Amino acid sequence: MTLLSRCRPTATQQGHESLLADSLPQRWAHSQRVYFQALSLAPALGEGDAELLAAAAIAHDVGYAQAAMDTGQHMIDGARYLRDVVGP
Repeated sequence: MTLLSRCRPTATQQGHESLLADSLPQRWAHSQRVYFQALSLAPALGEGDAELLAAAAIAHDVGYAQAAMDTGQHMIDGARYLRDVVGP
């Protein structure tokens, strides 16, 4: 099973929301806007690419969440958090 098949955009969105919606509502709103922009590109992409883009869009700022913070670099912290929670 691949990371992508375990991390569908709707599941990713719910997980990301639980990390950011209450503590960082503006960051969550931004992530939602990025997600919906990604969905608008889906017709131009193949199914796999559209799914990957949507998952990346909603999760791209997860490193700002308190639960993910470690180095202070949100892109590194987010990648590590997703690796540890979702798996390789």
